[in-house]
Amino acid sequence: MLPDQTSPWRRGSVRRIAIGFALLGFVLVYGTAGYMVMGWTFMDSFYTGVHHDLGGRLDRGPSAGVHAARVHTMLIIATGLFSVAFTLGGFISLLTEGEFQKYLGQQRMMRQIEAQKGHTIVAGLGRVGALVCEGLASSALPFVIIEQDANRVPEMEARGFLHLVGDATDEAVLEAAGIGRACWSPPCLTMPPTSSSRSRHESSPPIS
Repeated sequence: MLPDQTSPWRRGSVRRIAIGFALLGFVLVYGTAGYMVMGWTFMDSFYTGVHHDLGGRLDRGPSAGVHAARVHTMLIIATGLFSVAFTLGGFISLLTEGEFQKYLGQQRMMRQIEAQKGHTIVAGLGRVGALVCEGLASSALPFVIIEQDANRVPEMEARGFLHLVGDATDEAVLEAAGIGRACWSPPCLTMPPTSSSRSRHESSPPIS
């Protein structure tokens, strides 16, 4: 499984915005189809559907005197207003909770990881892993940490360590960490690698 940083759709606010736009599209299609069933032309139906979808006032149209048309229009206005409010709430959440800035920071880190070559992949920021990372950092050697515990993310961010949240035995996570470009992956820190990753690093020198 790829780490959460790579997927914006796992964020509640982003999903809310996507659902909001989907609701607006559904209301528009529903409104247009409803007016066309009542005998309106497509352009009249589409225009009125867009107008009411965005919370427009109740205008009189070709069938405005028909009770069903008025009920249909009120439903469009109500659902349209709800959809707009739902979508705006997602945008506000994305901005005010810092999720947008956090997402941009994660994407920037992913680009930095993708640019790494000859780096070391460290599996876990435990006691030994932290010592290895400090040694690599003091020697100005590039490395990427794969850490399962998301609670350690603030510590890695504060120390400026490139990192991914995921399982170091997961092939997709290893690929995201750039295992194909890595110099070595310390065997004392990693769990048994997958068959494909083992074949790439059989000749990798261990850290003593």
